[in-house]
Amino acid sequence: MFSASNQLILYLLTLKLNHCDILDVFQGIQFLPLDKQTFLRVHCFVNFVEAMFVQVKHTAFLYNDQLVWSGLEPEDMQVVYRYLVTSLLPAHMETELQGGSMPRHSTSPFSSTHYGRFVTGPLNLQDSCGSTGKVPKVHINNLTCPESYHLIVYRALSATLCLFVDGSLQLGIDLFKRLDVFLGPQLTSIVSEVAEQCSKQASTPGGTTNSVDSAPKFVYFNQLNLAQKSTVHLDSRRTGNVSVTPEVLRLLADINADKN
Repeated sequence: MFSASNQLILYLLTLKLNHCDILDVFQGIQFLPLDKQTFLRVHCFVNFVEAMFVQVKHTAFLYNDQLVWSGLEPEDMQVVYRYLVTSLLPAHMETELQGGSMPRHSTSPFSSTHYGRFVTGPLNLQDSCGSTGKVPKVHINNLTCPESYHLIVYRALSATLCLFVDGSLQLGIDLFKRLDVFLGPQLTSIVSEVAEQCSKQASTPGGTTNSVDSAPKFVYFNQLNLAQKSTVHLDSRRTGNVSVTPEVLRLLADINADKN
């Protein structure tokens, strides 16, 4: 009972209640629109990963906290996405900025040829102890009963790859070494392509180079695929970084409550 209470308190601390608003009501997923060629490149990459590593049952690919591809059902990805963008990734980036993991400008401690590293998993693949670090377990619904998976998160620059590995397997350091050798160079290459595409989108008349003050303000949520988009919120970190007043945010929540 005491352990359960501690877990509840730790969870409540991650909610950032002082910054909760309409997006916390929707709890949607922010998708990254890409051109067909770039999206196909990402799709082929994640399929190749699943083919090369039979332990990997599902994958998800994010860029700058925006979802590009997911092999999970939307309801399952909704929960995983919220955990990633509001808890796991911000904590990891904070550790990096404090110099506890890897400086942003340096290459990976695992390899000199790429910028990839594990967010969940071993901190140092050369550790003589062979420790696999902390890898959380997630429980995903399917047609019959929930299944458990190890959530291995690998990051290169602004791209994040989530690997859902069979939860019945015992993770070993050899698997992480093979993943790093395979994922690091390819993910680093894909990041440059996605970044180039995002830069092209931002430079178009409808891109993000328009003044934030003059751009129309809206909050969009699609209940069918759980997609959300907001020009009111300037990032997805739930830090109160918004372009409108608190009164406007409360008005949006009131309108949504009246609609329901």
